[in-house]
Amino acid sequence: GGGTGEGDDDGGAGAGGKWGAVAECVIKLTANKHTTEAKAKACLQNVKVALPWMAAATLSQLVQALITTVNDGAPSSGPPKEEASPLDLLPSLLSLVGKKKSVPFTRGAGPALTITGEEYRRNALGQLVSAEMGGQLTVEIAKVLCDIPLGPDVLHHFLSKCVEQFDELEPQALPALMHQLLLLVNNQGAVAQRLVLGSIVRHFDGLDARSQGAMTQSGEQTLRSVEGTVILQVNFAAKQDQKLGREYMRLLNSAIAITPFSLAVLFSLSRISYFEDEAFKLLKGAVTSCHTDQGKRASSQWIDSLGSATDAGLDKALLKTVTNGATWDTITQGLVKFGFCLVDSTGAFGQSAAQEFASDIGFQVVVKLFDLHEMVRSEILEQCFTRIITHAKSVDKVVCVLAALIKENPQDMMEFMQQIRELFDYVSSLSPSVASQLLKAVQPLMRLRQDLVDHIVLVFRKAVFNKEPNARLIAVTGFVELVELGDREVARLGNDSMPIDEELTRVDQQATDMRMQAFGLFRRCLTQQFVVREKVYSSLASMFATSPASREAIVDLLAGHWNRYYMEVASSQDGARSSPSLHQPSPR
Repeated sequence: GGGTGEGDDDGGAGAGGKWGAVAECVIKLTANKHTTEAKAKACLQNVKVALPWMAAATLSQLVQALITTVNDGAPSSGPPKEEASPLDLLPSLLSLVGKKKSVPFTRGAGPALTITGEEYRRNALGQLVSAEMGGQLTVEIAKVLCDIPLGPDVLHHFLSKCVEQFDELEPQALPALMHQLLLLVNNQGAVAQRLVLGSIVRHFDGLDARSQGAMTQSGEQTLRSVEGTVILQVNFAAKQDQKLGREYMRLLNSAIAITPFSLAVLFSLSRISYFEDEAFKLLKGAVTSCHTDQGKRASSQWIDSLGSATDAGLDKALLKTVTNGATWDTITQGLVKFGFCLVDSTGAFGQSAAQEFASDIGFQVVVKLFDLHEMVRSEILEQCFTRIITHAKSVDKVVCVLAALIKENPQDMMEFMQQIRELFDYVSSLSPSVASQLLKAVQPLMRLRQDLVDHIVLVFRKAVFNKEPNARLIAVTGFVELVELGDREVARLGNDSMPIDEELTRVDQQATDMRMQAFGLFRRCLTQQFVVREKVYSSLASMFATSPASREAIVDLLAGHWNRYYMEVASSQDGARSSPSLHQPSPR
């Protein structure tokens, strides 16, 4: 219905006054949940439609009714925030009353006054944020305030009251409130954003500290779930307001400690393209600072004594972040990328000791990620394989990473056997030292999968017939490793307290077959380039010392090779025999 417009200030006469009485009744009914959800929504929507036709006195009456409802705490036991609430009327009410030229106002038992609409709006907001609140009521008020322009003082007062309630709430109740606070400070000033972000991080840091050894497994799972939800909420808020994300990084750089939770939030933000470089720059700086601090502590007992007993260090905080985030999908990609960034740290940290420190941290992070996060295993192996094939500067460290992954998770690597076989197709293009490291890295898999051994043997056989000396050197090194691996397996089974005869016989036969293949190819290699022959001779010398089972084959090979190229050359004229000489083979 229509109203009497701004001239109807009596709040009780005419259509406007009638609507005011109806609206006040609706507020009471919906606040106490005395009606169904569908009817509550319909009634509140009808009231909202009628608000523009109500007089200033009627609007102020409704505002006071809502504030009274808040003071009574009715919505706190009423509908959850996604359902209809009488507080949903407040943004429209305050917007309309703020535009009035004059609004009747009574302060306590004092006389009635007339103030401007804007003054009334500010006074009503002050009453609202000063009201006693808690739990669901705080969430509802925070949700409503997102749609109301707030001054910095009112905003700060409300946020301070909210963050004080964190300790009073159960962990499961925190995400709803924190989400509304993050939305509330969206596009607000840096002070408000720092207050909310800092309070969130410090609260979860405190929960983590208190939970050490004092929380049940189900309790810890609940806490990790809550933390993961809040991390997602911060990520969402930063996507809506880039200033909030940058403010968090400034906060982490200056005002809050680097902890597992604060790092988790940062890795979540690093997934956002416009934060990635800044986040990794901050983390690299933290790695450098951590190395410097550890050096100072190692060189001074006094400085070391100043450190907190609970100061875990960046490396331990990173590993704890990986452990805590076993179900936080939003941080795993950032952790993988930063882990390999540290592994690739050659030339990025200024001095060799710092480079090695950073690389070791990256090594630990990647190995831990592979162990705990099944969803990133394929990506981690792909990153390793790419760096090996492309001869990255960090290839030695990457092969060490791959070796650790295989050693600690041999069964989990079974599903990636095809990719490992494909990796060995490129082995002839590697340096001999890297190829040797790679072969040693996959030895735990070779004990489990004979098909992998057969593929590697085929690759090395092809390399022997490659004209490039480097490929032939790799083949020689590879076959020496394979022969020694077979000998070690035979020795291991032979030393077993209860050896299985069939198993020992099978492994011994495999070692013998491998030795025959290897020495057949060594014989060919002795007719190739000088560097290849030199490698064969040095390898046979070391094998003679370490592999008793190969000694007879070594002697036979060298004796046959000697007899093949030892000849007596007849003298040119008098038939006298010349001194023996050796004829060196032409390289093939």
